[in-house]
Amino acid sequence: MREERYGGRLLLEALRRAILTNFGLKLAALGLALMLWFTVSSEHAQRDVMLYNVPVRVWTARPDIVVTSVAYRVVDVRVRGPASRIVRLKPEDVMVWVDASSLASGQHLLTLDASFVRRPTGIEVLRIDPPTLPIEVQRVITHTVPIRPHIEERSLATNYVVLGYQVQPERAQVTGPERVVSRIENLPTRAISLAGVNSSLTVTAPLDLTGLESARVVPQEATVTIHVEEVVERRFPKRPIVVGVKGVEVTPRVVDVIVRGPRSMLHALREQEIRVALSDAALLPKRGEDREVALTVHLPTGLRATEARCEPERVRLRFLK
Repeated sequence: MREERYGGRLLLEALRRAILTNFGLKLAALGLALMLWFTVSSEHAQRDVMLYNVPVRVWTARPDIVVTSVAYRVVDVRVRGPASRIVRLKPEDVMVWVDASSLASGQHLLTLDASFVRRPTGIEVLRIDPPTLPIEVQRVITHTVPIRPHIEERSLATNYVVLGYQVQPERAQVTGPERVVSRIENLPTRAISLAGVNSSLTVTAPLDLTGLESARVVPQEATVTIHVEEVVERRFPKRPIVVGVKGVEVTPRVVDVIVRGPRSMLHALREQEIRVALSDAALLPKRGEDREVALTVHLPTGLRATEARCEPERVRLRFLK
């Protein structure tokens, strides 16, 4: 009996020494083991979360088609993964990537699933909201159209006029979506002001590409030469009045004609090219009645006259019996 008690005391003493020897190190090892256990457990724990405003990218590798419309540029995506990774996941870490290269020209409604989502390894896609994506794809075409200068003639001084212009190059090539390019008849330049201009000038003007953001235009500017000339007056004295009917007496029979227009054109104008006639209303027959009537000045076709008048402006007309 005494030997059993002695053996028990030896066992307790051995246990006490095993526990208390290097107690601090053993306690630290236990804490580290518990920490490792919690870490491993959290790594394997799954968690899901909704990522808002995940970007949508639609592209095509084909040069003959272009994506012209995408209904929306962000979606919401619910994902699942290890809790330690999910908690650090941001919307910009995920992307909806749509390859439209296989689509024909026209409107399409794509059903979005996990295969469209680029995300880190180990992340599972549960849902995309909205689940469908309307897009439009159009054929790419090329048209060559005239370049039209946008000249602000109203900005010129009143005694000057634009006689014409030249554009170099005359045409531009527009490549883009068929619906956009097919409607273009010409391409205007940005507005060209003529304020303070008193002679011909040459300017380089960028083209106005408003509404052509989805197209490629070559070139994007043009050299415009604008012919500006001074407006002057020239008097052509004693031009005869053409009556055109018999039995009509006109007093006086000749008038002075004053023409206002570009200097070079008036210098080339010959008096024989000017015709003065009675207005049509003046020839309504009212025999025996004297009255004053207006005159009409006829000038050559193509003359850029700004004004043509007679002195005197009216003549006396009488129908003879």
